Amino acid sequence: MLDIKDPVEEAFIGDHRQTEQQFAQVKTLVDRAAWPDAVTLAKALACKLREHINVEDAWVYPPVERYAQQDEDLQRTLAILSKRHLEIPAYAEEIVAAAEDEDADEASAVIDLLVRVLADHHGTEEQDIFPLFKAGAPLEGDAAAAARALNAAHQAGGRS
Repeated sequence: MLDIKDPVEEAFIGDHRQTEQQFAQVKTLVDRAAWPDAVTLAKALACKLREHINVEDAWVYPPVERYAQQDEDLQRTLAILSKRHLEIPAYAEEIVAAAEDEDADEASAVIDLLVRVLADHHGTEEQDIFPLFKAGAPLEGDAAAAARALNAAHQAGGRS
């Protein structure tokens, strides 16, 4: 049982920071031409990103969509975030392909792009979406289930 003060912050924001750091590690491996390790880590991260996005799409965004019915700005934010959820896994797969091809220039360029996209995407979620799940906030009741779903997805990981 998840028993923490802010389950969304701990699960999702912690996962954001870890993922960003791990893509920096992939770039280091690419820079060192450590191709087998770069491919392995890039594949694991591509899977992790799909898991994370699937959980957000199933457990985070639906309650926010219901809450945002009268808030056009929040609806636009969700639309942009949802679009990014379609793009982010494609960038991760491009990194895997470039690493498999041992193409340092392409891998580095796509990693740089993905890190910028993730930083923007994560920043928007952390500023506009996740506060809705904090204690006393409108979606507090959905927070623990979303965090449990993310933790379960990562524990079952590697099936993407």
